[in-house]
Amino acid sequence: MTKKSTDKKLLIKISVVVVFGLLLFDAIIIWALMQ
Repeated sequence: MTKKSTDKKLLIKISVVVVFGLLLFDAIIIWALMQ
């Protein structure tokens, strides 16, 4: 495995975490506003 492919996989993992984090953040804000 080359370093480049490892970096790419890491970048994909980080992107997925960021997207899920933002979705969760939005969901919490919406839920809080509904209260």
